[in-house]
Amino acid sequence: MVIEKQMMENKDLAFESMRLDLSSLVGQDVNIYSEQIPGKKLVSRVMAVSNNQVQINQAGSAGLIDNLVNHQKMIIQFAYRGQDIAVRALFKKGAGGRCYLLLEEKVIPLKQRKFTRVGLVRTVKMAAFPLATFSNRNLARLRWLETDTINFSSGGVLLNISSFLEKGIHLLLNIDLNESLLPSLVLGRVCHCFQGSETTFKAGVEFMVKEQSRMLVTPEKRRLLPPSIFEYSSINREKLNKVVKVWKS
Repeated sequence: MVIEKQMMENKDLAFESMRLDLSSLVGQDVNIYSEQIPGKKLVSRVMAVSNNQVQINQAGSAGLIDNLVNHQKMIIQFAYRGQDIAVRALFKKGAGGRCYLLLEEKVIPLKQRKFTRVGLVRTVKMAAFPLATFSNRNLARLRWLETDTINFSSGGVLLNISSFLEKGIHLLLNIDLNESLLPSLVLGRVCHCFQGSETTFKAGVEFMVKEQSRMLVTPEKRRLLPPSIFEYSSINREKLNKVVKVWKS
């Protein structure tokens, strides 16, 4: 089974399931793979969560969930904060035919990160950047905010922010790093954003390399912008990734 193979390949990246905020799954569909029906993906909606227990809709997958045998092992797979992950679980039926998955301790990402990530706290100045509508006139009117990083890679950064950002929003970023590693200004795109506490959010931002940003911004509009925005190339990204690997080691 493909999902089993991915889990075996990435088992060294496993982390504790107790670190997951499962409340974000309520109302969402998850993929389920059972011993009873090998190779078949079942889909069911999460009805409620409690600690490491997930209640799923017994009518899911055209009623197949309700026909599953009690106390069998399963794999539950879902997207969590922009990353596909999988967890082994025990299937249980409760009162009234309710169906539950008791999650094991280890959570396994299904894809290895392309770029090495390290915990790194640096000051960041950022501004939402209206890529489709900006002009030389409104560049000076950008609202710059100051925050800090949580972790960092050559491919992007996780930021502490005070308000929610929609996926796909573009940002201009100035990160307190040596300019030989990262230009003074880079263009970023929000990949995901989730609540960190009652008053803060965490936003995952991808760095747009020169090859990407030049496709998004016409030559006429590029002339209105600081050149450093278009200096960070895929080659620079690979070089920085090697540096970050050294930091991590």
